[in-house]
Amino acid sequence: MTDMPFLDTLRTDLVAGIAARRRRHHRWVATLAASVLLAATASALIGLPGGSRDALAIEHRGDWIELRIADADASAGEMTAELDDAGIDGEVRSVAVARELVGRWACVAEVPLGQDPRTALRLNELDYERTLVRVRRDFAERPHEGRFVLLAGREPRSGERAATDPCSELFKRG
Repeated sequence: MTDMPFLDTLRTDLVAGIAARRRRHHRWVATLAASVLLAATASALIGLPGGSRDALAIEHRGDWIELRIADADASAGEMTAELDDAGIDGEVRSVAVARELVGRWACVAEVPLGQDPRTALRLNELDYERTLVRVRRDFAERPHEGRFVLLAGREPRSGERAATDPCSELFKRG
């Protein structure tokens, strides 16, 4: 190579050092990327802050807003907040139900304010099934005479009995 052996040694050592540094850098970048991916995946799966876990599946379809329970373990407060974000003035309450109703709508009602709570108001403007509630968009936008309440079925807690008639439980609480 050259007449000066120390330059050959220096050049060989320099090239080897650069190669080793590149390998260390690539390992560090790969480790960092893997860590970020693992943290994001874990967050999404277990619902930590930063994960995207919706309590309700809300879809706007023409004149209707469709509501489904997306996460049966979500709190009533989380579901109510998502209703509010969708422009629906209402409240979700959770109620202990039999196994077949867990994660489904147990009752949909509008509880009148200051009137006989057994009188339903404007429920003809809703389409209600156990897995889906459809609310007319104009119903959601108009002021209510009562409180629009949806009962989300959940598993009974230890020592708690499942409601046999969730709607009657709603009216007992007012």
